[in-house]
Formats: sequence, structure tokens, C-alpha cells
Amino acid sequence: AVLGEMKELGPTAKDLHAGLAPDGDREADLIFTAGADMTALRDALTPAKHGAHADSAIDLLQPLLEVIKEGDTVLFKGSNASRVGALVQAFCDSGRRI
Repeated sequence: AVLGEMKELGPTAKDLHAGLAPDGDREADLIFTAGADMTALRDALTPAKHGAHADSAIDLLQPLLEVIKEGDTVLFKGSNASRVGALVQAFCDSGRRI
């Protein structure tokens, strides 16, 4: 899974991000995170689930290309403000097939 931070959540943002951990630990092999608030999720995850973390979603492109192999399924999710869409476009433009 590739998750960009959820913007504009207010003072409980870190807790809301960390609250995603139980589902992430059960449902994904690796979780890549982008954005300052997503560090709360990363800290709450089992270390074996840690994919790369970056301040910006687009900075996850190279780490993703290094890890993902044919047959993998990838979930990309993030608010528009997190710019995960630009990462998806760059991933598709890379010519990589999964």
C-alpha cells in the first residue's frame, strides 16, 4: 500500500493517521508512507510492514520501482493535497507492469 497523508484533519491528525495501523498490519505486506503526519502511522506499524517513507509522495517512486515485482497488487491512497495522483502518473509513465 502507498498512503499519502490526509490533510486538514486538525489537532487530532496524528492520532487519526496512527489509527490506520491495525488494518494496515493485517491487510498489506508493505506500507509506503508520504507526508509528515504519516510518520504517526509508520511508527504504529509493525516494523516488518515498513516500506519507504518520504516527505513527498513523488519521492516514493524509486523505492517502489525497486521493490514491486510482476504479480504484485498496489493500493495508492491519499487526499488530493497529498499529491499521490502525481506518483500514480509517474509510476504508470515508468512503463512498469504489475
